[in-house]
Amino acid sequence: MINESIKYRIAYCIPALYYPSGMERVLTLKVNYMVVNYGYEIHIILKSLSR
Repeated sequence: MINESIKYRIAYCIPALYYPSGMERVLTLKVNYMVVNYGYEIHIILKSLSR
């Protein structure tokens, strides 16, 4: 059973959200599910591309 008094925080570090691999779609679906159903605080950290 999940303890309702604990607020979970998760950070995902990924290169970007525009690669055609499908990882981004899976991640956004997973994050939205955990926020809506469990109330988790989730941050997605994107790596900046320097050129």
